[in-house]
Amino acid sequence: MKTGHAVKLLLLAAPCAALGILLMELPIGQPVRASRSAANQPYWPKFGYDAANTSRSPHLGPQTARLAWTYPVTQGRVINQQQTVDHDGTLYFATWGSWTWQAGQGERAHGKLYALYPNGSLKWEYDPLGPAADEYYLGTIETAATIGPDGTLYIGRGDGILRAVNPNGIEKWRWAVYPNANGRAQIFSSPAVSPTNGGALVYFGTGHYQILLWKGGTDAFYALEDRGTYTPTVQWTHPADAASGGTLPDWVFCNPAITPDGTVYFSAGNTLYAFAPNGQEQWRKTTVYQMYTPVIGADGTIYAQALGATGAIVALNPDKTTKWIYAAGTGETIVSKVAIGSDGTLYFGSGTLDDAHDPSPQPQNIGKLYALLDCGQNCVNEKWAPVDFGLAVGPPTIDAAGIIYLGLRGYQKGTPPVPGKVVALRDKGQGQGVAELWRVQVTGEVWSAAPVIGPNQTLYFGDAVCIDETTCDENTDVPSVYAIRPAETFLRLPIVVR
Repeated sequence: MKTGHAVKLLLLAAPCAALGILLMELPIGQPVRASRSAANQPYWPKFGYDAANTSRSPHLGPQTARLAWTYPVTQGRVINQQQTVDHDGTLYFATWGSWTWQAGQGERAHGKLYALYPNGSLKWEYDPLGPAADEYYLGTIETAATIGPDGTLYIGRGDGILRAVNPNGIEKWRWAVYPNANGRAQIFSSPAVSPTNGGALVYFGTGHYQILLWKGGTDAFYALEDRGTYTPTVQWTHPADAASGGTLPDWVFCNPAITPDGTVYFSAGNTLYAFAPNGQEQWRKTTVYQMYTPVIGADGTIYAQALGATGAIVALNPDKTTKWIYAAGTGETIVSKVAIGSDGTLYFGSGTLDDAHDPSPQPQNIGKLYALLDCGQNCVNEKWAPVDFGLAVGPPTIDAAGIIYLGLRGYQKGTPPVPGKVVALRDKGQGQGVAELWRVQVTGEVWSAAPVIGPNQTLYFGDAVCIDETTCDENTDVPSVYAIRPAETFLRLPIVVR
């Protein structure tokens, strides 16, 4: 552990392109299947916390801040997605691989899944193994580690293989998505899990690789059932002919949401889909926006993260009719997914894309936090004026007391570099704005994932410090996971808090 390492928040991870490799389904490890009691539910089980992706926890986070510990990852480069936290406080997170293969250090090219004890020490690490060390993109783990009903961990990877890992770090099974003639697509979307009688339905989507006119893999949505055996069962796919090369018109890039009746929502390109648990399409809605992660409100409203010339939140009624659309300010080209407070307030951040390979990069000094009140059909109001942070604002997390936690991306390539930050805010009420409780400034950047809440009011988040492969040193520029706890629990440590 370290306490001296200091913390890019991409609201959307940049797509990668690389060749696909065909691998057979490999049943590995001893399956474990045992339902958990209500008392043994995870603190933070998946991306967005719950099936609806609300990012609202029933647990308290820190209202004051001290750095408890950091865990540097020397074989990862980027911690891209949210961490998850099991019922016993075990923290799970995954990494990208390295940009380049180094002689004698091929293992650096593989993203890995890590489990940490609550004190920040390593419990175990899981290496998915393969592909060859020089195939960087295929080695990335693009998703959060979703915790299933029996504690099984589900992760997706750039090689197009969904992996199930037991809570002890032993692989349970792996399942390869359907390929085209050029190989398999990547798994971008963090799996969503719905319990079944004796098992779990696991939902996720894929996005193809593309280099000029060459296309590797197909874009599809999958529903697999894990019943504790060595290999999951395919319940359905969309399109239905995915096994024979059928493909959607665009990537399934972000994360599905599930309603209490089992309806699953996901997006691909400009279209949001609704499917019944048996694979029957309920409806689809196409807009002028690129649609990303949906979040479901208490009344069934679907709030979709949407990108266009200006980022927006698109609200749809459960029958797919448009309820309202709220666009962010001029120059705010992206928005985060929504987080929903206990009173129904919709919080989201805005900013601009940051692509290390963009010849005309967007300005990086733009970013606000919004709070909206959904007042019905064709009715949405700002709760208070958007708060301008001057940096891209990531997806918020809400704790049991309504405290808002969010990352400010930072900009490592700036002159001088601009460090990322994590901020805690209190909503002062309608028209009153927010009060800042504390902020932690770090040396790298905070990327796409919101902070998560674990036991003992602990807040976790990860960073990325090796952004541009042409300038970074992978031997010294390594990402870390950070744990923040209430200040009164510790002696004062040298971090920026206010």
